[in-house]
Amino acid sequence: MFKFEKEQTVLDFNGYKIGGQPGEYPRALGASIFYNKHETVLNEHTGEIDKPRAEALCTAVLNSMMRQATGTSVRSLQSMERHLRATLTGLLRWMTSFHS
Repeated sequence: MFKFEKEQTVLDFNGYKIGGQPGEYPRALGASIFYNKHETVLNEHTGEIDKPRAEALCTAVLNSMMRQATGTSVRSLQSMERHLRATLTGLLRWMTSFHS
């Protein structure tokens, strides 16, 4: 399997790790709301974003994910919700920290 010679960074979002060498962790699909002409981008050259709008959009996505979650009990769904909220909140903080 392919391996990078340079040491790779691993990021940990509430126990969910991404990065590292190929195959070290499961793949992660990352969607961006910070691309050119997206409603959250105020200035593509400086990286300025509409942070409240970005947070509202992420919250809306999170809430739609919660409605689609399935579990075997109320307790399992509550646990899943807590984990997803913590993970996505940490991820949002990290993403928006570059665009202050």
